[in-house]
Amino acid sequence: MEQVLIAGAFVGGAGASLWGWGWAIRRCVRAEPWPVPLTCALGLGGVIFLGGLLNLAGIAHRGMLDAVLEAGWFLAVVGFVTRTRGPARLDWRTALVAGPFLATAWFVAACLTPWRAFNHHDDFERYFAYPVRMLATGTVAGNPLGYMGGDTLGGQAYLQGFVAAHLPLAHLGDVDTLFGLLLCLALAGFAVAPGRWAIGAVVAELCVVAINPQIVNVAALFISAALMMAAVFVSAYPDARENTRWDKSAVLLGLLYAALVALKSTNALFVVAHALALALAGPGSGSRRLRWLATTGLWTAGFLLPWILMHAPQYLMVAQETPVLSARPLGEPLRLFSAKTLVYGSSQLDYSMIVLAAAAVTGLAWITRRRGGAEQSWIQRAVIAAAGSLAVVYFGLVVAGNFLFGVEAATRYACPVMIGVWPALLRLGELAVGSERRRLIQACPWALGAVVVAMFAPSLASRTSQIADSGVPLAYYPQFNAPQAAGLFAYTHEVLEGTEGTRLRAIQAMVPEHEALAAWVMAPFLLDFRRNPVWHTDPYGIGMPWARLPQDCHYFLLEHDGYAVRSFDQYRWQLTGPGLADRVMAARTLAFVQKMQDLMQRGQVIHMDDSFVLVRLPQ
Repeated sequence: MEQVLIAGAFVGGAGASLWGWGWAIRRCVRAEPWPVPLTCALGLGGVIFLGGLLNLAGIAHRGMLDAVLEAGWFLAVVGFVTRTRGPARLDWRTALVAGPFLATAWFVAACLTPWRAFNHHDDFERYFAYPVRMLATGTVAGNPLGYMGGDTLGGQAYLQGFVAAHLPLAHLGDVDTLFGLLLCLALAGFAVAPGRWAIGAVVAELCVVAINPQIVNVAALFISAALMMAAVFVSAYPDARENTRWDKSAVLLGLLYAALVALKSTNALFVVAHALALALAGPGSGSRRLRWLATTGLWTAGFLLPWILMHAPQYLMVAQETPVLSARPLGEPLRLFSAKTLVYGSSQLDYSMIVLAAAAVTGLAWITRRRGGAEQSWIQRAVIAAAGSLAVVYFGLVVAGNFLFGVEAATRYACPVMIGVWPALLRLGELAVGSERRRLIQACPWALGAVVVAMFAPSLASRTSQIADSGVPLAYYPQFNAPQAAGLFAYTHEVLEGTEGTRLRAIQAMVPEHEALAAWVMAPFLLDFRRNPVWHTDPYGIGMPWARLPQDCHYFLLEHDGYAVRSFDQYRWQLTGPGLADRVMAARTLAFVQKMQDLMQRGQVIHMDDSFVLVRLPQ
């Protein structure tokens, strides 16, 4: 019960603050009142923009994050007091749509708050360090050996900082799998009013929980999906007057687009595809569409600018030389309609069917495009644009991404788009064909949503069982045998609650205070970022073009043996792997290891034990 109460307080407090920020943003652009979930999503975009400003200024400490949270509560009170509409009435449709949301909230809070085990590479070696670093130093930037600025600009680490400031680090996963998931469900069910019999809203919610998210770490998966879903709804929602809403949407979508890119760099593909699709499907002449597209791009760039400026020093550095790579062909055999189960669950056919279902809904919307009023015309355009962006992102990531990451990873990167765009498209598709008198046509979006749920039902059942039994959402966890699972749980406990932190900080104390320390350890977030400038690294950080050891860094801490330490054979295998990104990362990591071994041999060993070695490097 305690963890359910913690989860309720976390979701309620965050939701209220985000609603306050969303209300203020909506009032600034004079948009009409929106449903609560859509307002919260807009507030999330605004808070991420504020995060860029705080990190750029180097003041993103606990006190400033608390101020952001409290300011949102104050705005929420003002918005509630000055509201012009009465409280929404609770009817049977609303109660029906609330059912999947409440059931999911209770299940996640009871079984997955917090996670019982984490990805010992992605999470402990990379993601956990940046919210801890931000709270200690005021910014996620400034690490010349880190991945920050490449894979992500820091938006997710900033959001996780709100949790790390008040709760144990084991709760970092709650940002995405609790709050992000519930925001997706709320948007799917309530971003537009439940329709006839509320079937469409319930089916859309079931799609959110049924589509296999292929969770492998605490990165922004459901948070990204929620912002994508909000962007689709915003493109159809604010006003029915075409002479004003086209300009308003440029500001609002620009805010959501910038937040998406700040969370995850691969989200940029959705941003570009959705903006272009909206411009092509939009009203008016070609010049008007180009003007809207340029305006949206400028707003997006403006809201993203603080995050870009924060990492500008890294982008301006001379890039590392590209290593000589294997001549083995890139990519893996691609079978878009294969029913074979992927490594992380479900099949390629399951995800491809979502794109086909979206195309079918779009076809219905196109048929009815010239029917209905101006408001329905906007909805139909939004449906067409959403389906176009969904297809472009899915095929773009799976086909082109196959050569960068391999088909398995490329499909995983497409999951946020599947979870975010398809339920929103389903709800809008229901409205787009709403003027049809034939009930069979009205029921088509519902039926297509039910097909998607049915295709992912086996995966949903296995994932639900896994979470209920183990408290672990990681998609690769079913591949572990009993000893491997026990090892993962033991390592998670040792890192988060054992003596690992005490051991690392004792070694760090051998480095003079304020001296820079380069560290390649498996849990760098346990180091004291206030005592020393800590340049923590990992294979992903070493693989960045700007990665290099600063000249003023004279101490290097290496974890050379332990549960999470990779063998050189793993890097040699990656040199011939299917993805170009993995090959580059492996080649640069091996080159970095060789260089550091040479420096360590010429340096002074200060401490060495069975796991760690601390060396003062030569000048």
